[in-house]
Formats: sequence, structure tokens, C-alpha cells
Amino acid sequence: MKRRLLRRCGHAPGALSPVLFPGPLAHQPRRPHGQTRQFLELGLPTLAAHNTAVIAIAAHLPPIVASDLFGIHVSTAIE
Repeated sequence: MKRRLLRRCGHAPGALSPVLFPGPLAHQPRRPHGQTRQFLELGLPTLAAHNTAVIAIAAHLPPIVASDLFGIHVSTAIE
């Protein structure tokens, strides 16, 4: 899959870049819209992956921070 993504971006496999998903110029990142479209074309569910990542990160937050961030009561965040 990595080779396929690199080939579609116009970069050779093994080319070094300071960013994970290089844009048209190797030193600049891709724009989010184009990257999302490319992931969807490859059959990768972007919204589900985003939601899963948010839930995983939120699980490591202190309850008081999670309650403020998501607008829920502290006792709900503790559960």
C-alpha cells in the first residue's frame, strides 16, 4: 500500500521526505482534502479511523479535562 500511495503522489519508493504524506513538492505535506479523497479511493474509512483515534486519545485524558473538552459532567467522564 505504501508503494501505491507513493506512486500516486508522484514520488519514487525509498525517496526521503520530512513529512509522512508528501505533497507535489517533497518537502511540503499533502492537503487534507486530497489526502482524504485518496484514502477513500483506496477503500480506507477516514471518518471511522478519525473517530477511533479521538476515542483512544480521550481514554487517556483525566476526567476533568475530558468533561470540559466534550461538555459532559465529570461523573460521566469518570465512567
